[in-house]
Amino acid sequence: REALEWAAANVSVYNIASVNMSLGIPDDFDTSPVEGSLHSALRSLYSQGVVTVSASGNDYAGSQGVSYPSSDPYSLSVGAVLNGNQNSGADQSAGDDAIAYFSQRDDELSDIFAPGARVNSAWLNGSTANIQGTSMAAPQIAGMVAVIQSVAEGELGRWLTPDEIETVMKDTAVDIVDGD
Repeated sequence: REALEWAAANVSVYNIASVNMSLGIPDDFDTSPVEGSLHSALRSLYSQGVVTVSASGNDYAGSQGVSYPSSDPYSLSVGAVLNGNQNSGADQSAGDDAIAYFSQRDDELSDIFAPGARVNSAWLNGSTANIQGTSMAAPQIAGMVAVIQSVAEGELGRWLTPDEIETVMKDTAVDIVDGD
């Protein structure tokens, strides 16, 4: 909470466009919006035009639901899709652009998905590793928000609101498949 409050207090100082939250409460999946312990800080960021994105969770077992804070109304819930020709290592026949077998999802709360399987990432001792999870997908969306805001500022002379950002992302997204 303190990090979110710091971000909210420093939006204009550091020109903060997005906040990534690659975390969640395991084994606690919501199917309706939740105003949890971070709600007021998330609402403060939202009211200042900052888009907060949160990983949906990695424990999908056939039941709907996403973890908190991705279930908060002031955070985009980001799930993971398969990444190009690299499958996630599970017996999943849906192919590219399919929701990864591990990714939490919910018909109402899932906002957007990004590649999150076998993502080349920084790792221990300065090395890299192919890892997977909605925590790999969420920062990609946070980065997209920053790029969209940069373009909006240059083309429109202003930043888009969080709702406008979500609309742009959904309107320009490709269809995905829930193979599970």
